Amino acid sequence: MTSYALSGLRLKASLAALTVFLLLIGAMPLFPDFFSRMESALYDQRVRTAGPVPASPEIVLLDIDDASIRELGKWPWDRSVHARAIETLTRCETGLIAYDIVFHGHGSSKGDSALQEALKRNPRVLLPAGFSLTTEPKVVELDLDGLQNAVEKSVLKTSIPGIGDILQADRAFLPLQELADRAAAIGHISASPDSDGVLRRVPLAIGVNGRPLPAIGLEAAMRMLNISEVRWIPGSFQLKGKKLSFNIPVDAAGHMAINFSGKWGEGFTHLSFADVIAASGDPEAEGDLRLLVQGKTIIVGHTSSGSTDIGPTTVSGAEPLVTVHSNGINTILQQTFIRPAPVWVDLIIGAAMIGTICLLAFRFGPRRFVLAAGALIFLYAVANMSVFIIGGVVLNLSGVIYSSMCCFLVALGLKSLLLFAENEARRVEREKLQIQLDAAAKIQSHFWPRIPDLGNGDRIFAYSSPALFVGGDLYDIIPLEDGSWIIYLADVSGKGLPAALVMASAWTQIRSSAARNSEPDKLLEAVNRNLYPFLERNSNFVTILLLRYFPDSGRMQWVNGGHMKPLILGPEGVREVTGITNMPVGIFDEAEYHMEETTLEPGESCIMMSDGVTEAEDIDKQLFGEERVTTALLESPPETRGEVLAEAVRKWRNGKEQNDDTTIVEVMRR
Repeated sequence: MTSYALSGLRLKASLAALTVFLLLIGAMPLFPDFFSRMESALYDQRVRTAGPVPASPEIVLLDIDDASIRELGKWPWDRSVHARAIETLTRCETGLIAYDIVFHGHGSSKGDSALQEALKRNPRVLLPAGFSLTTEPKVVELDLDGLQNAVEKSVLKTSIPGIGDILQADRAFLPLQELADRAAAIGHISASPDSDGVLRRVPLAIGVNGRPLPAIGLEAAMRMLNISEVRWIPGSFQLKGKKLSFNIPVDAAGHMAINFSGKWGEGFTHLSFADVIAASGDPEAEGDLRLLVQGKTIIVGHTSSGSTDIGPTTVSGAEPLVTVHSNGINTILQQTFIRPAPVWVDLIIGAAMIGTICLLAFRFGPRRFVLAAGALIFLYAVANMSVFIIGGVVLNLSGVIYSSMCCFLVALGLKSLLLFAENEARRVEREKLQIQLDAAAKIQSHFWPRIPDLGNGDRIFAYSSPALFVGGDLYDIIPLEDGSWIIYLADVSGKGLPAALVMASAWTQIRSSAARNSEPDKLLEAVNRNLYPFLERNSNFVTILLLRYFPDSGRMQWVNGGHMKPLILGPEGVREVTGITNMPVGIFDEAEYHMEETTLEPGESCIMMSDGVTEAEDIDKQLFGEERVTTALLESPPETRGEVLAEAVRKWRNGKEQNDDTTIVEVMRR
């Protein structure tokens, strides 16, 4: 496939990427929950990767489980059963008892009376109240149906920082007034799931007629830690007691992120409600029970398989919702808070990521840019996870990665468009250059002479293959008036267009001087004088082997201007040719050249070659060498020596690109 076609594909891919990006940006208003759901899913993954936090040994879950339903009968039970359980736990010297079951309305007269007496004898029982929640700019006035006193003693002694931001109660599911009045306090158990229905947070307080009513978990934790003062300010609940003080990070609406101690059944100590009832009145059984619950906070919740009080949490798709309250208490006790980073921190990180990606786009090419940007985004995800695991800080992940990916796509698209434009410009320049090079190669081909008929059956073979589009090797066959021939092979230093220009100049000089100087030494001296002024010093020179051949006698006069010596082969093998090797043409302006003579006997050939023959490399960079030249010539038929040598060199390269021009000229006497 051509580079132009590849550039076209890159352009189409870039335009497609930009189009997809713009469609994604344009479609975002159609999916308002996209980022919140994505961030929530990534948040859950971070929580699960970080692992469960330690469960406080001070918390015991009393489960109304399937075994309790089988033992004590169909739910709901008569309230006397709960009274009996509270009395048993009271005798076992438990600390706090917090219910996750609303005793709404009247039950049986006997059951209500028994539960009231149990609450009267144990002043450390917390009862829950359920509320539907809303956000309104003004205080929602709620009819508390006689529970004003119970609510008043339970609300926090702090002001609400922004009534329009927090969740307010607009409908209530309240415990029976007689029970609420005898309880130590009431706390709300209203859930506040995220948009995907998952419970990740709990509102530590809600507005009830403009006053902050704490969650039952916050109330329980405050009593366990002997907290005497609470201040609710934007961003945190400040808790102060006699022995400790700390802040609970919350969002603007007062939600605390729950750091779970594991799935249901993991971490906390669990007791079956039926076991407590079974131990009631049995001194030995109550003694064993005391070992488990003495001084502990008991959280009572409905966990049987028939319960509707089940929902998804961060760590599980279905959990009894009493786990929200127990893990909320545990988060406060252990102070394993999850802190959302301020918005300005996320904005700075996002801007830094986008700026870095833009810098990478300017610094690197497309491939390295893709790798570097991908590594940057991956490292941010790892750093985000590390910050959460080590410090409990939640940095934005989905928004930063999304904006970084959008920036990456735009930068990659623009880089591809610029690359396409550059490739187009280069392609046009290459096409212009190629036209010129093709013309140069065509012009150079005209320098090679047609092989003449020497008239007496003698034969000349010539072969030349440039390493590039044009070459610096040169040969020519020039007839003289006396019937002799000037035959030469020259090799210009270097390759390509500069060598070809020198070659053309040398060809012109030799052609123009041959008519006036038929003697090889005088001819070469004239060429050197004329060519020297136009060659760059210490850079351009020409090695040349020039001979004058007389077909009638086989006599050869020759001059070697720094070139490889010729080889003469005959029926007897290789005949050594001796003589002076003179300076190449173009080294000194007044160089003198000495001529040698020999006679080419019938059946003999004179082989001239450039160093591209002996220095031809195979795929392992091994040279063809003089020995292989001799072997190829000796093993070939006399009439095809030159052709066989040229083919042997071609096979030796075996498709490897030429490293130098290759030229062979053979003069064979019949």
